Amino acid sequence: MNTFIKRSITVLILVPIVIWLILGTSVAVFQLISALFCLGAAWEWAILMPIKSNFNRFFYVILMLAALSIVQFIPFIYLLWIGVLWWAVAIFILWHYIKTQTQRQLFLTNGIMGFLAIIPCWVGLNSLRSEPRGAAFLLFFLILLWAIDTGAYLCGIKFGKRKLAPQLSPGKTIEGAIGGFIFMFIVLILGIWILHIPPSSWLVLFIITVIMGIFAIIGDLFESMLKRKRNVKESGKIMPGHGGVLDRMDSALAAAPVFALAILLTGLAN
Repeated sequence: MNTFIKRSITVLILVPIVIWLILGTSVAVFQLISALFCLGAAWEWAILMPIKSNFNRFFYVILMLAALSIVQFIPFIYLLWIGVLWWAVAIFILWHYIKTQTQRQLFLTNGIMGFLAIIPCWVGLNSLRSEPRGAAFLLFFLILLWAIDTGAYLCGIKFGKRKLAPQLSPGKTIEGAIGGFIFMFIVLILGIWILHIPPSSWLVLFIITVIMGIFAIIGDLFESMLKRKRNVKESGKIMPGHGGVLDRMDSALAAAPVFALAILLTGLAN
């Protein structure tokens, strides 16, 4: 079975489940289940630190769980700003990519970066979900991400020639990125119509979507950089054709806090 078929089957199974979690559960239930996904991402992130012992990986997950419990008592807006600032720093890290680091350096820096990446993502998803129109905007956000990911994958295979960031991820191309944005803009137009966005907010939502798309690519490249340093192709094997939980969440890690902060500040989900 080729990769495309595996990816398609996984998507057909996962998408209805995700839609149900967003539209068919309470805020509290979504908060709990999204935390479980983030803990799964933390388990896989520990591989990239690298942590070889399952006991130590479990300890990292426990620390992440403790952090997720504590941040509930901190205003979400502050945590979203921290997430956005962190991913701005991540751009600098990507630009000055250093392949050779000692095990100790990897352990410390990657471990801290895991908290800075995963926690703001969880906060972003749940801050959106808790808004009056939050469920609709959260689903809109995820469909935008799926669109840019699908467009990049399909257009990259069909038209990809020029490498986007060969040192970080040799498989990603400029043509794929352009295709991803085209798919995303199609979803944006449909979303404006379905969500009844007033014309006065069209330009704002367009700018938010463009910035979110850029950060989605940054999140994808950042995970690729970490995997390249560890010389691993996928963070896990739980999702056939997609890899692990972290492989599915990589773009959302950077895009969620950016999108959520912008939507909260503009009041579009009220």
